[in-house]
Amino acid sequence: MLGDLLGGGRTGGDTGENLTRLTITATGVTQTIDRRDRYDLTVSGSDNVLTIGEDNDIRKLLVSGDRNTITVGQRARVETLELTGFNNLVRVPAGSGITIARDTGADNTLESY
Repeated sequence: MLGDLLGGGRTGGDTGENLTRLTITATGVTQTIDRRDRYDLTVSGSDNVLTIGEDNDIRKLLVSGDRNTITVGQRARVETLELTGFNNLVRVPAGSGITIARDTGADNTLESY
């Protein structure tokens, strides 16, 4: 099912790394993302409930859709978080150091658990 939700490609990123770039465009799904490689993730769909698995390493998480709930796993790493959509909730482990780098949307929330 995850393959149906993701568009993918490769990107050099800002650092010249050869990263996988994933985009979730689906609406209204509940899904766990569990990857072992370092990647960029864009969530442009709406009304999704997503869980980022424990061993994920995300260089950039961009949430441009609306009304998504994203929970980042305890050991998962998110280097940069950007929110450009509306009414999104991103849940991060307490003490993880994950902060919002850019929020140009409205009514987005970063919550510790």
